[in-house]
Amino acid sequence: MKKLALYEIQIITLLLSFCSIVYELLLSSTLAVITGKPIWWQSVTIGIYIGGLGIGAFRAEKKLDQYRELFGTEMILSFLGMISVVLVYFARTGFIMSDYLTYLGSDFHSSVYVQNLFYLKGIFFLVVQSVTFLIGMYSGQEIPLLIDIYQKGKKEDKSHIILGVNYIGTLVGTVFFAFYFFPKLDVLITSLIVSGLNLSVCLYLLIRRYLVFKKHYIAFIGVIVAGIITISFNLHNIEQFYLKVTHLFRRTIHDYKLSYRDFLSDLPRMKDIERHKSLYQYIDFFDVQVKGVTVEQIMTLDTKFQYSTWNEALYHDAFAHIPLGMTDIIPDRVLVLGGGDGLLIRELLKYDQIKTIKQVELDEKIIKMHKTEKRFTDLNENALNNERVQTTIGDAFYYLRNSSEKFKAIFIDFPYPNNYNIAKLFSFEFYRFVERSLTDDGFVVIDAPVTPDEKYNPQKHRGRAVMSFSFTDSDKAYNSILLSTLHYAGFKKFYPYKVGGETFVLFRKQTLAYNYDFLDSGNDKFRKVTVQQLQAIKEQEFPYRIDRKYINSIFRPRLIDSRRF
Repeated sequence: MKKLALYEIQIITLLLSFCSIVYELLLSSTLAVITGKPIWWQSVTIGIYIGGLGIGAFRAEKKLDQYRELFGTEMILSFLGMISVVLVYFARTGFIMSDYLTYLGSDFHSSVYVQNLFYLKGIFFLVVQSVTFLIGMYSGQEIPLLIDIYQKGKKEDKSHIILGVNYIGTLVGTVFFAFYFFPKLDVLITSLIVSGLNLSVCLYLLIRRYLVFKKHYIAFIGVIVAGIITISFNLHNIEQFYLKVTHLFRRTIHDYKLSYRDFLSDLPRMKDIERHKSLYQYIDFFDVQVKGVTVEQIMTLDTKFQYSTWNEALYHDAFAHIPLGMTDIIPDRVLVLGGGDGLLIRELLKYDQIKTIKQVELDEKIIKMHKTEKRFTDLNENALNNERVQTTIGDAFYYLRNSSEKFKAIFIDFPYPNNYNIAKLFSFEFYRFVERSLTDDGFVVIDAPVTPDEKYNPQKHRGRAVMSFSFTDSDKAYNSILLSTLHYAGFKKFYPYKVGGETFVLFRKQTLAYNYDFLDSGNDKFRKVTVQQLQAIKEQEFPYRIDRKYINSIFRPRLIDSRRF
C-alpha cells in the first residue's frame, strides 16, 4: 500500500482546516443571530472550540492505525457538520416553546419562572455547545494524525510544512466564510457543503486503498450521504419551522389566545415567512394568521422586531409629531438616520414646511424593498420616492463624522444596542457628531430603550417575570447610561416619553421650554395617538442619574442590552 505523498498531505490539510474553521464560524454566527447577543455567544463558542482542539490533539497521540483513525474522524466531523445548524435551530425552537409554556404554567410567580428559565438556558447551552466541543475535539486530531501518517518511517521532519498549510487553510476558510458563505448562502446550505468536503476525504482514502475495504465503511458513508440528501430536500421546511416558532409561537398564543395544540395544528397551513439576506442582516417579513385570517404583518431584522402593520401608525405618530409639537419647530430641512422602511419619513412629509429630508441608511436592500415593492410602497405611501427625500446609503457614524451640514431637526431610528456595532450609534462620540450637526435652537429625537417607573399590573405586564414592580435598579442604570451619554455630549435638556409600548427621548442643546400645552390639544396629523395618551406623558417618570461613570463610549461600551438570551 503506497503511502500518502507530501503534496497529498498538504491538500488534505488545507481542505480539513478550511472545513474546521467554517464549522466554528457557522455555529458562532448562527448563535449570535438567533440569540441577539453576538459578542457573548461568539466569544464562548470560539473558546469551547479551541478547548476542543487541545483535547483532540492530546487524544491523537500514539494511534496504531492512523489511516483508519483519520477516516473515522472525518466521518464523525461530516456527521456533526451536517446536523450542526439543524440542531441549533431545533434547540432554539424547543427553548422558545418550553420557555413560554413554563412561564404560563408558573402562574406568574417569578421565582418559579426564573428558576425554570435558568434550567432551560443551561440545557440549550449544553446541547449547542456540545456540538462545538465535539467539532473542535475531532478537528484537533486531524493535524497530529496527518503528521504521523507522513512521518512514519521517515527521518526528515516535515511537520512545520503541514502546520503552515493548516494555518493557511484556516485563513482561507475565514475569508471564504466572510465574503461568500455568510453573505450569499444560507447557513443550512453551507453546513451541507462543508460536510460534503469532509466526506470527500473519506472517499479519497477508500478509493486510494489506504484502508482495508470493509462493508461498514460504505454503510457509514451511505448514512451521511442519505442525511445530506434528506436535509437538502427539507431545507425549506426546516427553516420555516424554526422561523414560524421563533416569530409566531408567543405572539399567537399570547396575543390571539391560541392554544398550544391549535398552534401546532395550524403550523403547516400558516403562510410561509419570507426571509431575505442582505450584506448586514436577515430580513424577515411575515403574516400573523389566526385560523387562516391575517391580523397583522411584521418585519424583523435578525429576528428582532422592526415594525408591525397593526401598531406602526401609533409608533410613528409618537416619533414624528410629538417632538414637532412640543418644540414648536417645523424645520425646512430634516435629517433622518436609519428609518429605511420610510414610515417615519411618511409622517414628516405631511408638513409642507419641510422642504428637504436627508436620509442616511446602512442597508441598501431595506431601501430597495421599500421603494419598489407595492406592498411596502402602499404602507409608506411611496415616501422614499418623494422628490423631497434624498437617500444616502452608508454608515451614519462615518457620515456625520465627515459632514459639515447643519439641521434644525434630527430623527434617529436605529435598532436597540444589543451588540457593539450598534452600541457605537448610542455612544458619546456619535452624539458629539450629532451635536455638531444640530443648530443651536434645534432638537433631536431617538427611539431609545429607556424604562419608566410603573407599578406592576398582571395584565399589563403579562409575559414578563416580575415580583412586585416592573422597574428595577438595572433599569435605572440603563436609563442613566443613555441620558448621561447625551448630557456629556452637549445636550442639556432631554425629555423621555412613552406612547403605547414604545419609548423615545427628545433632547436639545439649549434649555429652551417645551410646549406642554400641545399635549392637551392634540394634532390633526395624528392617526392613532389619542389625547389621553398625550396627557399621560406628563405623568411618566424615568428615574436616572447623571454621572460620568455611565458614559457609553466606543472605547468603553456600556449600553448593551443583555436581557435577551
